[in-house]
Amino acid sequence: MSDLTAIANLSILLIEPSDVQQKLIIKSLTQCGVKQVETATTQMQALDMLEKYQPDLVISSMYFADGTADSLLQKIRSTPHTENQAFMLVSSERNKKYLEQLRQSGVLAILPKPFSAEAITRALKATL
Repeated sequence: MSDLTAIANLSILLIEPSDVQQKLIIKSLTQCGVKQVETATTQMQALDMLEKYQPDLVISSMYFADGTADSLLQKIRSTPHTENQAFMLVSSERNKKYLEQLRQSGVLAILPKPFSAEAITRALKATL
């Protein structure tokens, strides 16, 4: 299976509180060939969705009204049926200490904002 076919078959849960950012990220994912994207705007909503739905990849922003990507990832990693969930961060965060903490928790890719369609394609290929 080619990378592009694999990317087209990915199911993604996008956790992004901003409608504008959500639309931009979905547009980039669509340009990469992704067809199945579910969305959540809060950590709580994302965790509820992960109870019922196991996406191939979670793409998350850094901050939500009810927490951070770090607290979300800790909860995902501490739940048996989601502990191996593939997780990608999309963030404008530049604090190396904070980003390193997320890498230690098993973030597959950190995509800096703003990003290009090529950058998200590379990140998706890296997660495959």
